[in-house]
Amino acid sequence: MTVAHLKERMDARFNGVDKRFNAVDRRFNAVDRRLDSIGEKLDAILVSLERKYDHHQDILNEHDDRIKDSNVRKKRKARPVPRWCEILAPPKTRGRKREARRWLDELTVRCTNGRVCERRPGARLLTFRESQAIHEAGFAELEATDPELLGKVYEIMWSPSAVATSCENSRRDAASAPDLRATVRIY
Repeated sequence: MTVAHLKERMDARFNGVDKRFNAVDRRFNAVDRRLDSIGEKLDAILVSLERKYDHHQDILNEHDDRIKDSNVRKKRKARPVPRWCEILAPPKTRGRKREARRWLDELTVRCTNGRVCERRPGARLLTFRESQAIHEAGFAELEATDPELLGKVYEIMWSPSAVATSCENSRRDAASAPDLRATVRIY
């Protein structure tokens, strides 16, 4: 083998390697072009999303401003027109609400028969008329002794929660009433 022949074989091998490197470079260039294209698309999407975000943020700020304005207007509104129960109810008295509720509970205990387990052996049941008489006598006694407390009792009786209660709330209150009366009977 001569040096010339060896040089030709080496040059052929180097030319093959150069061709492979050129093919790899072409592929890398294609990948670079694709990555640049994807980067441009992502930039365009980001610009679009930023515009949409700014638009939605403007809308939210506008709604927040409207809500704040409506809250300010609500605070400045005149007193609402009273409902029928507020018109018919006695004037409000200050304080003594807990005492009035307690007085109503005690009157209820005096006017009702109570559960079987709470009655004394041999005690007779109250009739409706007897219960009504006890109720009226209790109110008459309260009117004579403490008219201010009577006003608070009427206020509790005419409160919107007592007058305009739903059927579910009435059932719930009726279910808890015997336990409440039992505690009042004990004391």
